[in-house]
Amino acid sequence: MSASRIINDSFQTNVKSLNELSNSLITDLTQLRIIQSTKINNVGQEYPQQSELIIISLNKVRAIFDKTIKSEYLINIKEIVDILKPFAKGSIISNLNSETPESKLLKKLETQLLLYLILSIYQIYSINLLKVAIPLNEDHYYYESIINSNWRVLLYSIQQFPKNFSLMVGRIYKDFRENLKIISNKEWEFKFYKDSLFNSFYKNLLNSPNFQNFNRSLTLNSVGLLTTKTFYEKPISYSYYILQTPFVSLYNNVVTKKKSINKIQNENAKTLGQLISHIPDFDSKLSAQTSIEFFENLLNVKKVSETTDDFERLYKIVNSAVPASLSSLKYQVKSLEKPSFFTRYWPSLLLSLLYGPSAILSLYSQRDEIYQFFQKNLVETTIGFYENWIITPINNILSTIRHDSYSEISITSQNSLESDLNSLKRMVIDYIDENPQLVKDSVLTNSQIEELVNHGDLSPIMKDYEVDIKQPLKSIVTGKLPRNLLIQVQKTKVDGGLAISGIDKMLKSQELVFGFIAASPSLIILFYTLSAIKSFINNESVWKSTRETKLIVSKSLNNIERLLISAETEDINLINGRLLIETISLKNYGSKLLPKNRLVEWNRDLNDLLLNKSIDVKFHHVNRIYNVYSRKYF
Repeated sequence: MSASRIINDSFQTNVKSLNELSNSLITDLTQLRIIQSTKINNVGQEYPQQSELIIISLNKVRAIFDKTIKSEYLINIKEIVDILKPFAKGSIISNLNSETPESKLLKKLETQLLLYLILSIYQIYSINLLKVAIPLNEDHYYYESIINSNWRVLLYSIQQFPKNFSLMVGRIYKDFRENLKIISNKEWEFKFYKDSLFNSFYKNLLNSPNFQNFNRSLTLNSVGLLTTKTFYEKPISYSYYILQTPFVSLYNNVVTKKKSINKIQNENAKTLGQLISHIPDFDSKLSAQTSIEFFENLLNVKKVSETTDDFERLYKIVNSAVPASLSSLKYQVKSLEKPSFFTRYWPSLLLSLLYGPSAILSLYSQRDEIYQFFQKNLVETTIGFYENWIITPINNILSTIRHDSYSEISITSQNSLESDLNSLKRMVIDYIDENPQLVKDSVLTNSQIEELVNHGDLSPIMKDYEVDIKQPLKSIVTGKLPRNLLIQVQKTKVDGGLAISGIDKMLKSQELVFGFIAASPSLIILFYTLSAIKSFINNESVWKSTRETKLIVSKSLNNIERLLISAETEDINLINGRLLIETISLKNYGSKLLPKNRLVEWNRDLNDLLLNKSIDVKFHHVNRIYNVYSRKYF
């Protein structure tokens, strides 16, 4: 929410009451004219121009305020000046000595017009102060970040080098030029040259701000980049200090700008606090006179006489005092603004100009290799990642949910165990049929033998195996032992297949879990990639400068709490103004960290800080903001 939106909302109650009263007066005037039109002597015909001018002016200013209700419209001071021009020499109705009902209504309408115009000045001046104060608050954070970082002091010195160097050359040129004019009118003598030119140069050097900053810094134990103790004890330390003099000067310059910003911010905050505390209630004309006197005192407007008409005084304020005050404020702030974009980024732009063309030519000459590189490492990798690590795992998960037979995780073929077991059964049955003496004590059918094999029982042939193993050579020659051994091998193969089948069943029972585990890394990567692209499309950096933004939000919350603590001892106008500035700054930076679905809630909670409530209640609001937002977003 912008500064203009906040100020416009704060005046809506006043605008609403003025609209209701002016509508009532216009209705009464219309009804009166309808009645007067039936009479022969129409009093309203004596001043039709004044009547029309007041109503037209009133409609214009009401139309302006209607725009402020619907949007973040900023009232243009030129519009108010144009409305006030016909009243520059005073009221156009008060000079009429008529006391007719119509003249009384017109006087009331003119008073309503005056109240609208006074309210517009409150809005114009408040919004323009905030438009200066909010960027100045950001400039304060910028200079503070430079002071707290040696690396940024060095970067700032590089950025400011062209400007400082040109100023130094200009001063030297001006100094020599002034002294050379004196020399050209006198006899050329070495003594005169030494006294007039050489000494003048050193005199200017000693009086220069840089040397004075350096001389001041000699008494400090630590300044900016420097943290020295008794540097003058060793020549090396002294030389080191001398070499860092430019950085010390720049550091002191930044500190001075920061102090100046603090001073201007306090002045602006105090003025904003006065504007907030002097918002008129418009119950009577006395309120209008009080508001005009308030602006005259605030803007140091000299009164011509005590009997000057309110419209004339207001015109003088709007036409000259307010523009002059705002221009003076902008002029003061201009020298304290953070460096321009070109000043801050000229090193990068210079490097781009020096090495950019050659780099572009090199890239163009190797465009085929670059194309192949991106085709292989970016396009094909992205397609492969998408197909193999996103689509395939998701399809496997869906197939698992559908329980497709072809999608099951398996470490063995589906019919492998059954085939091996059937083969073992046939081998055992054939062996027993060829050696019936093995089962002479009991008659076993083929189905019974198959049942024994299913349970892993090979007792009939194991007995024969035990006999054959006692005479291995004979058994090998007769051919029974090799066959028995091959049956044992097949039995071992079936046992291994059963073990693998158990593992296979366990894997199949957890197939959905494995599918999600396989798909989760690629889905996480895809989620964060899409989030980064979305942030970039929304004109945000990929990382949103989160660290610096969180730091500024933390400082704003800390400043708000400090202001509330010192509210009982400090100037209340200063506290209210600073609280308004810090709250708007907190809104702007906090909205960069919060999701869109919480911005309405965020604005509502911060608006509670600006309501006219007790300090304890505002403390509760700050604590609520800490508890609700800080833990998760800040």
